[in-house]
Amino acid sequence: SLNVINNVVFTLHLLNLEQHVLDEKAMQALTLVGMDKWAYYRPTELSSGQQQKISLARAMALDPKLIVADEPTGNLDTNSGRDLINTFLSFNDKGITIIMVTHDLEYLKYGNRIIHMIDGEVVEEKVSERGKRFSAGIDGKKTDKDISMDSNVHDRDFLSKLKQGNK
Repeated sequence: SLNVINNVVFTLHLLNLEQHVLDEKAMQALTLVGMDKWAYYRPTELSSGQQQKISLARAMALDPKLIVADEPTGNLDTNSGRDLINTFLSFNDKGITIIMVTHDLEYLKYGNRIIHMIDGEVVEEKVSERGKRFSAGIDGKKTDKDISMDSNVHDRDFLSKLKQGNK
């Protein structure tokens, strides 16, 4: 089985670059996600959270403009989930769009835009407080769909309140 750095390099072979360039890009990606110290470990020697970060490093090594993450915190403990979200936020601050699918309401507060879907249909779309700050920085405008998202994420009735447009 491949060690961590070779796992990331494997993804980069699509770029047809020289090996030393591949190794350098892989190590940069591992450093971005805080996993450079584990470059020569085998993935089976890592925790679930660390393995998720390696997956993210594989994506980041390709310099993406967009990352799609389907339930990225699903198998993680609370601290590892927060670490992963903080990594996503730092990438987003660098201009990388993150699309995250989650059933965990805890993570709604981190999104710029929240899209609620049921059975594949969009039933609601809102811009969060974070999203309002982000979009205000771009064009200074706010939308009439804006609502406060930051304190309501633990509320059982949150999604129904979201649909009604209440705090």
